[in-house]
Amino acid sequence: MAQAQVRWTDGRDTGRTVTVLVKPDTSEGSTVRVWADRGGTAVGPPLTRTRAVADGWFVGGMAVTSVATGAFVARAGMRHVLDRRRFVQWDAEWDLVEPLWTGRFHR
Repeated sequence: MAQAQVRWTDGRDTGRTVTVLVKPDTSEGSTVRVWADRGGTAVGPPLTRTRAVADGWFVGGMAVTSVATGAFVARAGMRHVLDRRRFVQWDAEWDLVEPLWTGRFHR
């Protein structure tokens, strides 16, 4: 690809000039398709329908994966916190019951 200056007139009869990439064999004065934004800056062509659908599916899949991962991490974290709390309670109860239970075997 080679760089070339391209001139055109927009819908408001404003002359525009930008530098874009063209095929090397493009001769001066040839018609070249140029995509521009509202400000007149040259941009790439719009997405094709296939590319837009693929991007949509990809973003949707990433959103589902992120939500599922977040839910899994939240569940695992909550389970860890509750298990630690439960172990502390079991230790406290065992401290109360253990002397009674082990004392009956020493008779």
